[in-house]
Amino acid sequence: MYTIVYISACSPGIGDHEIQAIVDTSRPKNERIGITGLLVHCKGNFLQVLEGDEKNVNELFAKISGDDRHLDLRHVDGRTIDQRHFPQWSMGYENVASMKLVDNLLQPLLTAGIITHDIISAALLERFAANS
Repeated sequence: MYTIVYISACSPGIGDHEIQAIVDTSRPKNERIGITGLLVHCKGNFLQVLEGDEKNVNELFAKISGDDRHLDLRHVDGRTIDQRHFPQWSMGYENVASMKLVDNLLQPLLTAGIITHDIISAALLERFAANS
């Protein structure tokens, strides 16, 4: 089992309806290839956690990396994990208004040591906090 965490900025002109359409299209695709995880949208920025077979996660991340709806995509972490942290979601989605809510959503990863508050601070807060 493997996980990747990344952040990116949303391309200009991408609104809530288009993001929801992306989520609705991606969920069945992720389910077919055994990908689970979480997508968080916060004031024009994305954070996503992908989990699954390493090959499938890396292939999906490569596809996302080439998607022009993402700007300034940054790989935060990638590693082998013992178990899924979001097994119930082929693509959980939350549109949140504050960094505190992002932190709450990531609690399973914090508890498991997959990410730390230092990682969040370094990679996420610089982007999300500016818009909170």
